[in-house]
Amino acid sequence: MGHVRQLLLGHIASVITANKKLEDDLVCTRYTVDQQARELDRTHEEARTDELSRLGNRKAFDEALNYRLSRWKRQGDRFALVLIDVDRFKWINDTHGHQAGDRVVSGVGELLRSFLPEDRDCVARYGGDEFTILLECEERASVIEIAQQILAAPETHDFSAAGDGERVAITFSMGVAIVRDRDTVESLFRRADDALYEAKSAGRNCLRVEPEPEEVEHVETVPTS
Repeated sequence: MGHVRQLLLGHIASVITANKKLEDDLVCTRYTVDQQARELDRTHEEARTDELSRLGNRKAFDEALNYRLSRWKRQGDRFALVLIDVDRFKWINDTHGHQAGDRVVSGVGELLRSFLPEDRDCVARYGGDEFTILLECEERASVIEIAQQILAAPETHDFSAAGDGERVAITFSMGVAIVRDRDTVESLFRRADDALYEAKSAGRNCLRVEPEPEEVEHVETVPTS
């Protein structure tokens, strides 16, 4: 009887040891999986972040725009596309050097991140001195108000371009288009870009919003026989 008891106790001890080892293995496995998941998240984030401005890059923006268009078609969630150009950016590079231009891009990124911190709005550097924003659009007037605030924001932001801290005055030219039925990426972008071109043609440092659909004069071309 004592021998059987010893065998049972030995078996129980072996089971406890094995269970403890399994628990330790599970802890190690969970930690490794969590580390790998965090690394994947970090890699995913870096692949969609512009290194200089710390905003989303073009890839992140393209993904967000396609998502917003799909959501618009499925759920009717309206949004606006805002295009921003830094005025006379080439002059800054030519006058103060490319490092100064980099500082300006970094400053614009800081400004836009602080101005639009909410995840619902996508802010990205599209390339060079071009920035893009996707804004939720419950009302046209609210989009225009936000765009006007962004336009005025550089006036109170310190853009240090030179290495010695010399301040450079920065202004924006901005174009805004609001999504419409049957819009594609190309059609929405074209209207926003047309509005941006108007802003530049008007002397820069200004905002232009595409006309509402009913304000657009439609001229039908009738083929001659």
